[in-house]
Amino acid sequence: QLVHTSPGVREELATNGILTLFLELLLCETDIQLLVMVLEALALWHSFDQELVEATTINNTYISAILNVFTQADGVALAQILTPLIKLMDKSRKINRALAASGLLPPLIGHLHNSDAITRLQLVQLTRLVYKDHPRPKVLIAEYDLAGELRQLLARPGGSMVLVNQLIRDLLKALDINSLL
Repeated sequence: QLVHTSPGVREELATNGILTLFLELLLCETDIQLLVMVLEALALWHSFDQELVEATTINNTYISAILNVFTQADGVALAQILTPLIKLMDKSRKINRALAASGLLPPLIGHLHNSDAITRLQLVQLTRLVYKDHPRPKVLIAEYDLAGELRQLLARPGGSMVLVNQLIRDLLKALDINSLL
């Protein structure tokens, strides 16, 4: 709720280290509900003050902390953190790129293969965001065999939700076009 305050109050919160405190919680907290609230607060604060949140967050320690939260999450916890993480990465190209450069793709691909259909939908959206903002998409495609991984998901027995499959097909088209260029 602190983030929903006026610009002056947010500035005062930042001056007093509250934004850094939020990020520090990612390093030491294990309660998933609190971690979700921290990610939601970061995403919301970013919508009000992009430069401050990016400058504070793009620090190897905090990027690693966000990556660790994502990597360690599974099941319900994973589903809960994806919404604020997608919001943050969708609005911040810098944070998106920093997470991708810090090794987001291997755990992301692992989660894609081990999640339910609804969570998989969000994971495919996250994959699309990483691909969209990656500085070298061809390297990303080749290094992680992204097209192959997505094709495996489509070929999976029992399939997935129609929307998930359509999003995967759309992403595969983009990857194929990029590979040809």
